Amino acid sequence: MTDDNQIIISHSPANEIIADFLARYTRPIEILYKDPVPEITIYFKPSGINHFIDKAYLLFGQKTAINFNPFPDFYETMKGILELNDRTFQIEMLEEYWLSKFDQKDLQLIEDILLDIESDLKISDIASKHTISRQHLNTLFTKIVGKPCSEYRKIYRFRSTIEKKKNTKKTDPAYI
Repeated sequence: MTDDNQIIISHSPANEIIADFLARYTRPIEILYKDPVPEITIYFKPSGINHFIDKAYLLFGQKTAINFNPFPDFYETMKGILELNDRTFQIEMLEEYWLSKFDQKDLQLIEDILLDIESDLKISDIASKHTISRQHLNTLFTKIVGKPCSEYRKIYRFRSTIEKKKNTKKTDPAYI
């Protein structure tokens, strides 16, 4: 990533697998492709990475994790999947691989807190509702989601606004 919040992607002449984990950003990121690249992007919902990676909070402490290697067989498996010519089979194999790494964890408290934040409850009210201090709430939330409650709320509001605008354009006759 460059200093001006850009990620520049180009084809690897050695056909190597490059995997980076991006978690800590507060501004939009522009992704520039220099040429066609066989790419797979995996987007985790808030707290989702915790079902795959033990101690995911260590990743959250970094802005990016360059050469991200979550599992011993990751690079070899991803290379095989990317070499497949059948896109449907490629997707099936990718899903099968990641599901084989899934570890169900009890994140119900964080899921409830996420819903409270998304419903616009005050952070202090959320802490009271779950009988924890505001400081502990932020510490716990940052550990599991990777950002403080207030930062997550800003991102959620921004994404919701964009989604509403997209939906308005789809249904508003003035945009058709």
